[in-house]
Amino acid sequence: MPEPRSDQQRLTAIEETAGFAEHRTEQLETLVNDLSTQVYELSARLARLEKRLGDLESQAGDDAEVPNDPPPHSHRPL
Repeated sequence: MPEPRSDQQRLTAIEETAGFAEHRTEQLETLVNDLSTQVYELSARLARLEKRLGDLESQAGDDAEVPNDPPPHSHRPL
């Protein structure tokens, strides 16, 4: 049977557990902040690209067909 722990040992174990939890929370908070920044930047980039695509489509006109020919340097089967 394990020996009962003293109050000091129990208090030390609780403090260690709380310290590890606090450290992990700080790490997760940093990660969430970093990911939030990335999402914001990617959203802004996507909005710019969508606007640019809309501008290109309007310049081409509604009836204009976009060519879908492969470039001359691409590999074509014989």
